[in-house]
Amino acid sequence: MVETTRYHTLSEGAQPYFYIPLRQRFGAGTGVALHVRAAGEKGAVPLFPDLVQITASVRREVQAIDPAMPPPLTVTFVDYMGAAYFAQRTAALLLGVLALLALALASVGLYSLSAFGVSRRRQEIGVRMALGAASSDILRLILAEGARMAAAGVAAGALLALAGTRALRSLLFGVSPIDLPTLGAAAILLAAVAVGASYLPARSAARTDPMLALRAE
Repeated sequence: MVETTRYHTLSEGAQPYFYIPLRQRFGAGTGVALHVRAAGEKGAVPLFPDLVQITASVRREVQAIDPAMPPPLTVTFVDYMGAAYFAQRTAALLLGVLALLALALASVGLYSLSAFGVSRRRQEIGVRMALGAASSDILRLILAEGARMAAAGVAAGALLALAGTRALRSLLFGVSPIDLPTLGAAAILLAAVAVGASYLPARSAARTDPMLALRAE
């Protein structure tokens, strides 16, 4: 009897498991898996042993037991687990690419919206500056509006992320679906990108000539 856990696939639920002697179930088509654990020494010898040398040693021992046995297929535990995680890693990579595209589109959209708003409020900005508003005041005004839009978007995105974690629960192993540090880092990143996208229109607005703005139709 062994510990209750996943033994066949990573997506299965934890289940009880037990092993029986090989002689009780060995027959035609039965495969045998041999697990070899090796360790190197610290210092002059690398900590991780030479896999090629270990593989050759295992094959020699197997052939010494039965020369007619075909050479065994060898694979490292890291590669084996990598194949088991292939679907999850592919899904994570795809989601990461889509997230970067969404971030780029959001940045372009926020910049375009902020620039359009500045162009529509050119006369208003000219009046503000004519009445004594400094360039720094205009800069803070436009950045504050961009920050408010970003805050609303980040809040909506956080709620949707918390609601969508249930659908991604089956793709996560050893990671909580509600990972507050990750959500916080994502929110900070989105806020920084939003403020950066609003900075160029804000700087353009801060350099507005009041006379030219008031003369424009």
